[in-house]
Formats: sequence, structure tokens, C-alpha cells
Amino acid sequence: MAEYIVTIDGDKYKVTSDKPLSDVEAHQAAVNQLSTDRTLAPINVSAKAPTQYSMPAETARAAGQGLTFGFADELEAALRSGAISGKDYEAIRNDLRAKQEQFALENPKTALGSEIAGGLVAPLGALKYAAKAPSILRSAMTSAGYGGLQGAGKSTDTENLAGDVVTGTALGGVGGAALGTVGAAIAPQLQKGARELQQAGVPMTLGSAFGGQVQAVEQAAESLPIVGQLIKGARQEQFEAFNKAAFNRALKAIDPKLTVPKDLPLREAADFTYQQISNKYGQIYPNTQLSLNKTLDRQLTGLENKYSTATLGEAGTQQFQAQLNNIKSRFEGGKPISGAQVKALKEDLRKITDAYKGASGSEKLLGDAFNDLESSIMMSFRNQNPKYAKDLKAADTAYATYKKVENAAASTKGAEGVFTPAQLETAVKQGNKAQYARGNALLQDLSSSGYDVLGNKVPDSGTAGRLGIAGILTGGAGFLNPKAIIPTAIASGLYTPAGMKYAMPLLTSPRPDIVQQYAPSVRATAPYLTQAVNPLFRGLLDQEGQ
Repeated sequence: MAEYIVTIDGDKYKVTSDKPLSDVEAHQAAVNQLSTDRTLAPINVSAKAPTQYSMPAETARAAGQGLTFGFADELEAALRSGAISGKDYEAIRNDLRAKQEQFALENPKTALGSEIAGGLVAPLGALKYAAKAPSILRSAMTSAGYGGLQGAGKSTDTENLAGDVVTGTALGGVGGAALGTVGAAIAPQLQKGARELQQAGVPMTLGSAFGGQVQAVEQAAESLPIVGQLIKGARQEQFEAFNKAAFNRALKAIDPKLTVPKDLPLREAADFTYQQISNKYGQIYPNTQLSLNKTLDRQLTGLENKYSTATLGEAGTQQFQAQLNNIKSRFEGGKPISGAQVKALKEDLRKITDAYKGASGSEKLLGDAFNDLESSIMMSFRNQNPKYAKDLKAADTAYATYKKVENAAASTKGAEGVFTPAQLETAVKQGNKAQYARGNALLQDLSSSGYDVLGNKVPDSGTAGRLGIAGILTGGAGFLNPKAIIPTAIASGLYTPAGMKYAMPLLTSPRPDIVQQYAPSVRATAPYLTQAVNPLFRGLLDQEGQ
């Protein structure tokens, strides 16, 4: 509802109208009301007629205010006056401010929406990472540039040139971002390792899914009130799921469908995994046996020669020889030993081998000797029981995987026992450094993906960094305008339990091949498609202003 101050016979009267009026129309409206409604009385104010403005131009300028942190009027005044101070500059700036105030008074929703839209783009442009910007941002920036040129080309007079350029830039930026978002939503491009973790059952947050600056913002924002707690909770959920994914990898070796129950605490998850592997061995060992045949005897003799006094030293050789003699004595009278006895022998040798982990020099060689001894016995055991060889290998792989996860869990503190990808990576590396160096150690793919995707990569945890992140999360204009906090509330919902369970999978889950095939085309053509539809939006804005 517009208000007008009209002077009649020296007295001032206020009239209102639901549509814009010219000075003559406002004066006639006051005369009509005076003749039909005697309640219209003079007012004692010194006021001037409302400022006239262009609806499309002020809509674009409102977006510009958000885009430039509230400096759009100064920038436009400087551009039009050719100066940054002086009477001409101040007159243009004050005129622009008056138009924005009148526009906001009469169109509060449009003004607020435009300013928030500009504020959402502002922080991304200020990051100065245009060359490395996400595809959505590149689309928005390119479209904004094209839109500005289009606005200048379609401008009909010099007076409205700046407004037309601003309008075109804003429409282009918003349209490009929208189409870029559509392309990203059609086939989201996750950072390296994120898809593998997702397939392993680890839920994705925005930062872990897309990495880069998004991840830096997310991790730094953990120190913020309210939203920080939501992010911490979501990331904690990720680490717990990552832990269970590691245990599930061990279980997968014996049964692809077997997984740790989702509601089982991590400490109990370790016991659950161990029991399942033990049960698998329990199904195998009662039906098997091991004989000290010529092949096994020849292997044991070869190990005895390999690890001689010259290699292990006198003390080491005596220890190794004593263990060899102990093993041979178990085959009393040349009789085979049962599968249960083989299991006990395997566990004894594994304990000895584990005791030498991290050792150096001759002690490391002694640990290698016991490890080779265990491998030779278990190889013969599988060869002598071909019916169960496949199941034995699967159970051995499951157990070896479990031991790595167990070692990672053992390095944690607290009741929860949640280990980090870095702790799992260390356990993987300790198992076989040679295989680790080649990139094919057991569990290395999972630990490396977890380390790259879930690791802490916050570049600045100080107060300045936290304030900077606060500005970004609140649409940039949050430093100056509390209205821009609205985007924070929207984004925060993605970190709630419901958001992590339902919304994030919709944003990041793999799409069908045919959909992924056309997504890059949508992203690439966004700037050009935006310019094609800009006239439509200009027309809609013009209709609103009429």
C-alpha cells in the first residue's frame, strides 16, 4: 500500500492507494476524498512525495546489496558519477538509497528474497578461488557475466543502463546457479574416495562428499554454536559407520551378506566379528587334520636352513629351533593332528609373531621366521584338506582383516572405542610394509579412502577463521544483515539424523548411467540457457512493477 502527501490550500493531506499514482492522480484522490469523506484531516508533517522507482532495477539492486555486502549503492554511484566522493556522487547514492527504501517498504518480500539470493552468492565470489570453484559457482559466475552484457545491450537509454546491467547480472547469476545446481543434482561429482566409502555404508556429509572448500567450511564450522553441534554429531556418525565398515570387511570374507548390526555398540561389534569368524573356523576344523608328510617336513627343514645361526644369531636360532622341535613333537608316532590342534598351533604362532611387531635387527628377523613358519604350516593344512581349502582361505582372510581392525581399535581411548582412519592406516601399514608400499595391503583401500575423505583438513581453527566461516554459512551478508541467517537454518537440516538418513543420500547417491551421461551437458550449457530465459524473467519483473 503506497502513501502520498498532497498539499491543498496550504494544508497537507495523506492519501493511500493500492497502486502507484502520479502527482496529479494523488492530488485528485485527495480532492475526491475531501468531498466524500469528511474524516480526511490535514496532517502536521513536512513530507515529500514518495520516491519513484523501477521494479526490475530495484529487485536487481536488492540482490546486489546481498552480493556486495551492502555496498552496491556506493559502487553504482561511483560508476555513474566517475568519482567516489563529491556532490554528484552523493546525490546519486542518496537517490539510489531512497529508491531502495521505497522499494523495500512497498515490496518487503521481494526485497528480502532478492537480498538473500545475492547474499548466498557473495561469500563464494569473495573466496578468490574462481579457477578452482565448484561447477555450480563457475556456472553462476559465467552466467552473471553474460547476463550483465545482455542487460547493457538491451538497455534503451543511458539513465537506465546501470540498472539494466545490474538486472541482467543478477538474473544471469541466479539462473546459472539454478541450472548448474540441476546439473549437479542430476549426477553429483563426489571427491575421490567418497563414493567407495558411501558404498561401504558410511553416510556422507556435504563436506565429505564434495571435499575442497566445502569440507574446509564444514570442519571449521564445528566450533560454531548450534550448527556446530549438528555437524559434529553427523561426523561422529560417519566415524562410527567407518569403524563398522572395517569390521564388515572382515565379515564379508566369510559371508558377503553378513554385517555388524547397525545398533550394536562398537566395542560389542569387535566381539561380534570375532565370534562370527570363530564360528566359521568351528565349521571347518572338526572335519580336517594335518599330517607331517614329506612336503611339510621338507618345508620345515628349508626354514631351519634359511634361519640359521648366521642369520638369527645363536640366541635367535635356539628359540626358533625349539619351536620347530615342539611342532614336530606334536605328530607323535607320525600320526596326524586334528583340526582343533592345528587351530591352537596357529594361535600360538600368531601370538609369537605379534610379539615381534615393530622390532628391528635380529629380533625383526626372528619375527619374520615365526611368520614364515605359520604360513608354511597353514599352506600344508589347506593342501591336505582340499575340500575345505576355499573356506579356510576365506576364514584366514577374515581373521587377518579382523586383527588389523582390532589393532586400530586397541589404540583408542574412552568407552566408545571409535578409531580414526589414520589409526586404521597405521595398523594396515604395520601388517606388511612391502605390500603397503605397493598400495595393495589388506584393508588399505578402505583406510586410505577414509583418511582422505574423513580426515581433519581445517586450515584455520582460530577466532578469525571461525568468524569467516560464520559469514559464509549465513550467506555472506550475515556480517551485516541478520536476515541472511536463513540459509544456515536450511543447510543445518542436512546434518540432523533425518537429513543424514534421507536428504544426503538423495543428493549424493549414484545415478543411472544414462542420467550421468547428460549431466555434464546441462552444467556446460547453463550459462547459455540462462541468457535464453532471461527475457522471460525480465517480463515477469516488469509486470510486477506495473
